[in-house]
Parts: sequence; C-alpha cells; structure tokens
Amino acid sequence: MIYAKNEFSNGEKIFMENQLLFDSIPFKRVKELINNDETKIISLEQSYNSYGQFYFLHLEINNEQFMFYGLGFHEYRNRYYVNTLKFDKVQTCLIKSEYKPLDKKDIISQLDKLKIKFQKLADSFKEEPDREFEMIADIADDDYAMSNYF
Repeated sequence: MIYAKNEFSNGEKIFMENQLLFDSIPFKRVKELINNDETKIISLEQSYNSYGQFYFLHLEINNEQFMFYGLGFHEYRNRYYVNTLKFDKVQTCLIKSEYKPLDKKDIISQLDKLKIKFQKLADSFKEEPDREFEMIADIADDDYAMSNYF
C-alpha cells in the first residue's frame, strides 16, 4: 500500500495519518490544503477519467504534485461525488514544471459554487447507487471492481 506522509514546514500533516493514496479526502480538508501558504494551485478543470466526468484539481505541495478529482458523477457507482474528492500523487511524467499558480480565492469560490451545483444534482437524483459495485470497489479499488464486476 502507498501512504501519503507529507508534512508542511511547520510540522502539520498534509494528509491524515496513514491516509492512503487513491482514498477519499473531505472537501473541507481540500479547501484547507489550498489555503495553506505552501500550496500552489496548478489547475482546476473539468475532464473525464475511466469512472466519469469530474473536476480535477492539480496542486503542488512541498514540491510534490497531487491530483484531486470529484464534483462529478461516478458512472459505475451511480452517484455524485460532492463531499469528498479522490486524490493521487502525480506521476513524474505528468508533472508540470512551469506554470503560473492560480489565485486561491478564485479557485475556492469556484469550488464552492460547483459543490452547490453538484449537491443540487445529487439531491434530485432518483436512482439508487450501485451498492454491490461500491462494496467491491471499497474493498479493493474501482479498477478492480470494474474489471471483475462488468
């Protein structure tokens, strides 16, 4: 298993103790990370991955880059991601070395608006989440569940 054990220069943990990469992280904690002086925002953009359409937030923290995704619809779990975001350390080949950091207040404002939008969508969504898929994905991971469930 891969753990994220980074710290800010003041000793504050970036992630929870033994926080697994690929795990979910609360939306509130992502905003706290953004607000830290040692965090730079590389990008916030809507895109797709194997699971659906989400917003991807690319941060640099202590010279390491992380990608968070959420605020979108997970097609296989059949539910919206609103209150948590998944995260991963950015692979070396994807690291952006030259960029202009984005304004933190603007990004937080955008994220708050997106959270409200997706919360409304989630509240009005009438279908049930795919509990069997979620159970398999929570035990292993989404990729394993996709390859063995469908």
